[in-house]
Amino acid sequence: MKKVEVKGEKVLIDGKEGIIYGGEFQYFRIPKTTWESSLKYLKEANINLISFYIPWIWHEVEEGFFDFTGTTFPERDLVYFLKLCEKYEFSVMARPGPYIYAEYQGFGLPEWVREKHPEMLICYEDGQKSHEVSLNHPVYLDYVKKWYEAIFTILRPYYQNDMIFACQLDNETGLPQFGNVPFMSDINPDTVEKFKEYTKQRFGEITNLNQAMRTDYQSFDQVYPPKKSKSNKFHVRIYGEFIEDYIVDYLATLKQFVLDQGIDTFFYLNDPYLCHWPHHSVKKSKVAPIGYDTYPKFSTDDSTHDFPFCVSYATEYFHSINKGHPTIGAEVGCGWFDPRVKVSPEATLQLSMVSLVRNTNILAYYLLQDCLEHDGYKWIFQSPLDINGQPTPRYDVLKQVGTFVKDHGHLLCKSKEIYSDVGLGIYIPHVRDMVKTNINYWSVLDGINKALLHFNGQSSIMGVLVESGYNPVINDIELMTYEDLKKLKVLFLFSTGHIDKITHEKILKYVYEGGVLVTIGYPITEYETGEKLVKNHLYPAEPFSSSNTYNFGTTNLATQTSIDVVSYQLSRRNIKHKQSLHTIDMMQPMAEVVKHVGKVGTWINNERGSKLWASRFLTTWKSGSGITPLLRYNDMTVGYSARYGHGKSIFVGTLLGIFYDSPSYYKKEQAKKDSVTEFISIIMKEAGIKPLYNKNNNIEVIIRNYDQGILVFLVNRGESREYCIELDTGFYEDIEMIFKGKASNLDKNSFEEHRLLKGFIDKDDVVGFNIKD
Repeated sequence: MKKVEVKGEKVLIDGKEGIIYGGEFQYFRIPKTTWESSLKYLKEANINLISFYIPWIWHEVEEGFFDFTGTTFPERDLVYFLKLCEKYEFSVMARPGPYIYAEYQGFGLPEWVREKHPEMLICYEDGQKSHEVSLNHPVYLDYVKKWYEAIFTILRPYYQNDMIFACQLDNETGLPQFGNVPFMSDINPDTVEKFKEYTKQRFGEITNLNQAMRTDYQSFDQVYPPKKSKSNKFHVRIYGEFIEDYIVDYLATLKQFVLDQGIDTFFYLNDPYLCHWPHHSVKKSKVAPIGYDTYPKFSTDDSTHDFPFCVSYATEYFHSINKGHPTIGAEVGCGWFDPRVKVSPEATLQLSMVSLVRNTNILAYYLLQDCLEHDGYKWIFQSPLDINGQPTPRYDVLKQVGTFVKDHGHLLCKSKEIYSDVGLGIYIPHVRDMVKTNINYWSVLDGINKALLHFNGQSSIMGVLVESGYNPVINDIELMTYEDLKKLKVLFLFSTGHIDKITHEKILKYVYEGGVLVTIGYPITEYETGEKLVKNHLYPAEPFSSSNTYNFGTTNLATQTSIDVVSYQLSRRNIKHKQSLHTIDMMQPMAEVVKHVGKVGTWINNERGSKLWASRFLTTWKSGSGITPLLRYNDMTVGYSARYGHGKSIFVGTLLGIFYDSPSYYKKEQAKKDSVTEFISIIMKEAGIKPLYNKNNNIEVIIRNYDQGILVFLVNRGESREYCIELDTGFYEDIEMIFKGKASNLDKNSFEEHRLLKGFIDKDDVVGFNIKD
């Protein structure tokens, strides 16, 4: 058994830095008769990691009666499964919940707990109770503590012999509780009391609270969560922050429960890569490092991926917020359970290879084998192993990547990624704008636009930048110090219109001292508190008119989405797995918007070149003193630049290149893509930033540097084609192709004679080169 240790950002395997590579094996819904043969197949694929949920509902059959040996059902034999993992020398990450989600019954919590103690359930303002739990309710926590006492009695020997090296606390905490609810508020009496105490500790005096929330409470005893259609945005924002902190408190309690069991191990958490409320990954990272979850899950056509550049963006973002810790792909989806969705092996190849090349050193696929529930329902995930434990076409990808990790993973470990002097600043508090108290037609449109800015804007502009030859630094802008900002010549910021005062002053100083700020979306006009910016140095233009927002394709978007939703409602009758239906139903509206939103937009004039394709919406502004128009729509300013001190603020009032991270990327006319990359390239050139490599349409280039040379990886997001890459990285003599997923090749003579990477790259392939002195 090899010993795995986590030391800072490094993962040590028997004392040597390495990569942990494997995935999720859900023993509890896989026939026990296939466990051993399946693990043999996975071992042959050069996997060294097995992770697995441990469902509380599955093992505590009734209160106080635990089955870990298969007495009541063969697949409850966790003890035997652990012995198999030990036999085949897998390192293990345990995921004991209590919440596991996993499209599993009760999300992992026993039904008898809910039935016996309804007082611990989340309550809605209409008097209805959720099926989910108020996480810090003392009754619930008492039961969790007992569950941990039972399960860690079973796991403890395997922590002691180093087979289990990690423990995930809960799962995607916040999503099961608030992912599909009528509104954000929980009026469970215990949660209400905790909210009152939170506001009292935070504001001290009731007058301070009323000023902040625009309320008129007479005392803290009257403080109450916001009500749907009756609360203002400030009340919602503060309550949103409370729930985020409430979740962090819960996770800290779980961690202490495990420590109380004598298990001091590597703890980690996981979140969906889209930072939707109440997932505040930066706050959660104070408890333990955060792994990211990313899946292809929407495409029902021949698109390779729903979000082509999401894995590059997600990996870099989570790498940035986990300073001093490893980067964890906690759930790198290699399939999906919606039978209408087509997840190709190529999608898995790109997801896993890009994750690894962009700094992930713990990668867990989800899932490794298709499943059969104990009630007879098949749960097909399009996995590397089918329901009988036999290899599928995706198994070949699993093995290809596993072989690469085994043979060349050490090169990734000793190399560092090369970045451009350009950054993407992520501002998580904007996500609270997605929680609306008053819904009407215009607020829905505004909500869609802001959601696209926050959720897809960053990964889209990442796609634009990397295809233009630049590799951006991604970071949470609240975490960035002024010293961090000074290292960047250009900073991109996606804005929904507000920001906190400290961050705003940091940005002001950055621009004044010579930085270039590119704001996409809405100009920042107020602080989080609602205080208006009196003199707006960065966004001096006035709105062209009282209604200066133009939305494109709304009718078409609504029509296409409605058609798809109706189609889904007809097809869902064939989906028999009830818990899968719960998840698909929740995600379906977003799925349809994502599929169609990248198709809509309009051409606008680019003052620095040819026309620019503007996506989804645009805002118009008056030209005036100190403002240089950059983009126009019907002679109205859409984008402009303004000098401030020694630097420059560029404002772009549209969704720039949103199609770069939607399925429409694969069908978008090249002229529309080129219009966006040309606009961005002009900004980079004027800021004095040289590209790291020349542009090759639809190819992402990732470069890593180490003491003996560089590693270069090409990700083809298009048809088979010839490539020619010119690198601005120095002089090297020797080249070796260290990875290809398909039939790609290298023209070695071109490299030897002209130092050009030339050759053929197959459709959707990933290739890697080791270029040495």
